[in-house]
Amino acid sequence: MKKNITMANNYTIPRIINGCWQIADGHDVKKRQTKLDELFLQYVKSGLNTFDCADIYSGAEVFLGNFKTISTKQKYKLCIHTKFVPDLDTLITLNKAQIESIIKRSCQRLQCDYLDLVQFHWWRYEEGDYLAALNTLMALKKEGLIKHIGLTNFNTKHLKQILDHGIHVATIQVQYSLLDKRPQKQLMKVAQQNNIKVLAYGALAGGFFSFKWLGKKEPEIAELTNRSLIKYKLIIDEIGGWTKFQALLSTLHAIAIKYQISIPELVIVYLLNHTAIDAIIAGVSQNFTHNPLSTLENIVLSSEDCQKITSYSDFILRGDVYDLERELSGPHAGIMKYNLNKL
Repeated sequence: MKKNITMANNYTIPRIINGCWQIADGHDVKKRQTKLDELFLQYVKSGLNTFDCADIYSGAEVFLGNFKTISTKQKYKLCIHTKFVPDLDTLITLNKAQIESIIKRSCQRLQCDYLDLVQFHWWRYEEGDYLAALNTLMALKKEGLIKHIGLTNFNTKHLKQILDHGIHVATIQVQYSLLDKRPQKQLMKVAQQNNIKVLAYGALAGGFFSFKWLGKKEPEIAELTNRSLIKYKLIIDEIGGWTKFQALLSTLHAIAIKYQISIPELVIVYLLNHTAIDAIIAGVSQNFTHNPLSTLENIVLSSEDCQKITSYSDFILRGDVYDLERELSGPHAGIMKYNLNKL
């Protein structure tokens, strides 16, 4: 398994990125500074030195800024990717000064002079001018405040528009998993043609791809303990429901036993070796006990096992990337928090 990917200016990161949505408010990962510092150091020592956060992940940028100081003292270099997610209520009035203030605030929180990667999200295409916002990000890049610009949750049509506008895009972060293959329809091809790295979140379905859920009774939404599980339970509903998901999970469990790895590890190996995904963003966990890079890099799945995974995960959600989530009357939009980026 290829361990790293390299972008412009020789910017190299591992193909497994530590996702930090789970340390923001609304999740059940404990935030005791010492425990998380120890956990994150285990990740970094294992070679997983890249962390994904956002300006709207309450507390995540500040935590990572403090952790960066700790890791630097131990001579470990971190790569920290954040997101610029302007509030829905400000899309129409958003201006250059506001964008610059938010980017500088992220620098301050992360205790750095520039941001390694800023991933840009826009709630509604029809409101405001996201191309003007991207032009401002490009200007800030020229000023040295941003090293790379990426996108988050843009569909193929709007990705093409952005490229036609002359915006250089280094990465695009999209939801992709055995349950959600919407990026395969069109977006991955466009990304490959333009040397854009595809970063997949949701690969482990918020924790549903785990032995913990095998054979379990279908949970009610109200029973789920955090927003990640709620989000991906809605995806399970979209692909045909709990029974279908259990069939896939059972197949994955049987294959994982064969290779003496866990279900999440099997999913990661499959996606990184047998799809066009460049890197996976895997949510941080309190249960980290080993080095996933050394554990996973030498595992080779048989063609028969790959075919089993493919046949049991042949689910096609309707629409392009993030189109379902933009349907205002739908259940996916109903769990969104649209205004978390007040200055």
